[in-house]
Amino acid sequence: MTTYAEATDKTVETWKSSAKAMSERMESLVTMPSLDFVEPVERYFDYLQRAVDLNRELLTRWAELASQMSGTLRDEAIKAGHALEERVEDAADKAGELAYKGKELADKTVDEAGKAFDKATDVAEDVADDAANTAKKATDEATDTAEDLADDAADTAQKATSSTRSRRRTS
Repeated sequence: MTTYAEATDKTVETWKSSAKAMSERMESLVTMPSLDFVEPVERYFDYLQRAVDLNRELLTRWAELASQMSGTLRDEAIKAGHALEERVEDAADKAGELAYKGKELADKTVDEAGKAFDKATDVAEDVADDAANTAKKATDEATDTAEDLADDAADTAQKATSSTRSRRRTS
């Protein structure tokens, strides 16, 4: 009876220590720093807005100058305005590409954080599985030991009974 109690106590202690180790690992996940992408995104779009405003102002001034010119100068100014518009469109396209790359970077960072969380969850599950396996092994060993002791006691009792019977027959 004492062996069962000791085995149970060992199993409970093993389970407690494994659970404590797992909870300590989970606490370290909780203290991981969080990533804040709001400020860089806001700065990026502020930059884009300033670029658009400057381009608007520049194009407006160019248009005013172009409307005041006449003849050849006016035609040349219109050509320059078109070239500038193309450059502005190119700059806007590049700004769009940068915004897209920023989004991709944010998505990648979120994916990596998710992978880190999944890995931590897998580690925690492995620790829990190991603790359960250790507890099962300890319980199985205790059961085997108890069965062996019971078998030995039965064999001893049977030998004692056989020995007593053979003494009675000889007397």
